[in-house]
Amino acid sequence: MSNLIPTAMKPRRTAWLLIAALIAALAVIGSPAGHVSAIAGPVSVTGVAPAAGPSAGGTVITVTGTNFTGASTVTIGGTTLTLGVGYTVTDDTHISITTPAHAAGIASIRVTGSDGISISPDTTADDFRFQDVPVVTGVSPSGGPLAGGTLVTIGGSGLDNATSVSFGGNAVVPSFVSATSLQATAPAHAAGTVDVLVTTPGGTSIVSVLAKFTYSAGPVITGLTPTGGPITGGTPVTI
Repeated sequence: MSNLIPTAMKPRRTAWLLIAALIAALAVIGSPAGHVSAIAGPVSVTGVAPAAGPSAGGTVITVTGTNFTGASTVTIGGTTLTLGVGYTVTDDTHISITTPAHAAGIASIRVTGSDGISISPDTTADDFRFQDVPVVTGVSPSGGPLAGGTLVTIGGSGLDNATSVSFGGNAVVPSFVSATSLQATAPAHAAGTVDVLVTTPGGTSIVSVLAKFTYSAGPVITGLTPTGGPITGGTPVTI
């Protein structure tokens, strides 16, 4: 079989070789000592963890993405962070940020690289939620048995994203959460009145007279007189 290329195909092959050579030339940048390095693509942010923290700031978060090496500017909610203090480029795909104080709400994180400001493939991937400390304004019912099991509704503000509710130091996970209300099942506890504290990414609610729950043993029955009666009912019973 001949290895010769038909004359009609030579121009096409030459064109492809030229295109391949051009792509190879654009894919690398020459450097001293014969080393080459790939051209960086666009900066992108693909995740933030944790995704929420207190409005007071101070949360250390990890931003994941691409092409972070050489990032010149990092902002969160429009606030520019200082390199080495507010943020550190860990590697090409990770940046560590210490959040500044910020008003409650969602703030987007932007990273500026050589190709411009970062993009996010998911519109929420670069968001961080600043949250105020929760406030508890009511507990209903305000008491229950020592064995626990009472479904308690807690009202207040800043309760969204609550991670735990403490009844006198015994923490449980809430079963329903919104910004102004949540529900949790009271755990077992010794008799007495205890503080009910809610923890969210914004912090833990303060001790308040409005956030109390009283555990009580309840009545104890020691006898019934009489101990029986007709199936039609109507028998007075002394307990």
